[in-house]
Amino acid sequence: MKTRTLNEVLRPWWGKALLGARWLLTGRGPLAMSINQGGGFFRTDPGLPRPNMQLYMQAFSTLLPRAGERPVLTPDPFPGLSLGLSNCRPTSRGRISLHSADPFAAPASLPMPMQPRRTWPRCWRR
Repeated sequence: MKTRTLNEVLRPWWGKALLGARWLLTGRGPLAMSINQGGGFFRTDPGLPRPNMQLYMQAFSTLLPRAGERPVLTPDPFPGLSLGLSNCRPTSRGRISLHSADPFAAPASLPMPMQPRRTWPRCWRR
């Protein structure tokens, strides 16, 4: 990729400091914008009454942390961008239940993200 991306600016600590100072002093720059700088909505099936998927773009890319590493958003050491995809209208229904009256106890969660099969966008179906 020959185009400059935010990776080159945000990767070094001094780049983060400069952009942070710019935002604090002027309220402008990359830190004044949404992390997702482009995108849109689309239908995976022309028969749907409205879009069911969202595509979004970020002007930087990050490496996934290795097992045991702290998940910090450190940009890649090379120019890059990220694309994301979200199902906006899932039909699946999971469950969350409480196991204790203690407000600090974690709830039990059964997400069931791929049930029923109609939740799967057409592009993922066989």
